[in-house]
Order: sequence, then structure tokens, then C-alpha cells
Amino acid sequence: MPQIKLTETHLIIELKGYESILAIKRRLAIPLSSIIKVEIEKENVAQLPRMRIGGFSAGKMFYGRFVTKVGRGFFATNDLSKSIAIFTHNYPYKVVVIKVHNNKLIEELRKRIKKVDNKEYSEYE
Repeated sequence: MPQIKLTETHLIIELKGYESILAIKRRLAIPLSSIIKVEIEKENVAQLPRMRIGGFSAGKMFYGRFVTKVGRGFFATNDLSKSIAIFTHNYPYKVVVIKVHNNKLIEELRKRIKKVDNKEYSEYE
């Protein structure tokens, strides 16, 4: 499962072991100012991977870079129903979908991004 840390300015996502190998990536550092919104992932069609760019997918497992309906996305999950979708702007990925085990992270992240001056973007609604 991805390890997630919140700093004053960034959301840090670190992948270890087989996850980093499957995703072909070890670390993402997303500026909080680039995060538009955070949603609990319910296998929303907009976020579902359409085409793999680099990484691995099998069944419910998605690791790496994929094309989605909203643009390029990064996935690190083996269960979309236990994942969150982080929508961004001015960042290489339009959506980052990661499995989380702590629902408190979602609320803390939502509080943090409200403190940063983010605009609502209709393309994600």
C-alpha cells in the first residue's frame, strides 16, 4: 500500500517493493496548490484507466501511468473501492488514484487544500 505523508506544501506518495516495480515509479510529490479536489473512488468511469502508458494492470490492480477520460493519470491501487482520487492542475497527472487505509487522511487533505487558494475547475465536475 502506498505510504502517504502530508507536509506544509506537498502530498508525498511513496511506493515500496513490488508496487514501485509495477508502477515504474517510487515517489510522487504533489504540491498542495495543484490539488483541486479529493474524492473517495467508487470506480467512477471518468477515472477508470482506458489505456496503459507505463505500468501494470490485471483485474482490480492498476499501477503506473494510464490514460483516463480526464487525461493522464497515475494509479497505485489493487482495489478501486478502497482508493481516493486526487484531481490536479499544473501537474503531470490530471488524476492520481491511490489506495488508502486511513480515512482521516481524506479529511485532513481536504482541509489543507481549502487553505490553499484553489479554483474550482468544471472539467472535473
